[in-house]
Amino acid sequence: MALASGLLYVLIGLPIFVFPATGPLPAHVDVAFVLGPPTQARLDVAERLRRSGAATDVLVSAPGPAVTTFPGLAGCGSTAHLICAAPTPTTTRGEARLLAREAVAHHWTSAVVVTMPAHISRARLLMQRCFSGTLTMAASDEGPKYGWPYQYLYQTAATAKALLTPGC
Repeated sequence: MALASGLLYVLIGLPIFVFPATGPLPAHVDVAFVLGPPTQARLDVAERLRRSGAATDVLVSAPGPAVTTFPGLAGCGSTAHLICAAPTPTTTRGEARLLAREAVAHHWTSAVVVTMPAHISRARLLMQRCFSGTLTMAASDEGPKYGWPYQYLYQTAATAKALLTPGC
């Protein structure tokens, strides 16, 4: 019975954590938003979008020391098109609030949110609560931090918390 339940949990989690729906990337968005930690894989996706003209700006969730820890963030603040900011609190909910705040400040009405696959579904839920513009999710090609068993458990608990905590 436990084995069957575990297998069912893994199967149900496949479209949520391993192969989440992202949809096609739009031809143009105002901003590519990199969720933390700003890994090189996530930064590469956002930078490709900016270089190709698909995204005008790149917003990076970079709490505290992340700006100096990640080499891809060396240009933060040196150009109007690369913005690094710390979410408050340093959670996905804080990142959703950061996107909403920066969207008002920069008049953004569309965004591509870049994160790892296991985080896509929960991030989408929280971003939609705070950002009223057109939203697309993009998965980086990085593997799951701490492995799939950890991500299944962590993302399940975090999603339950997000569902039980309404609002932005």
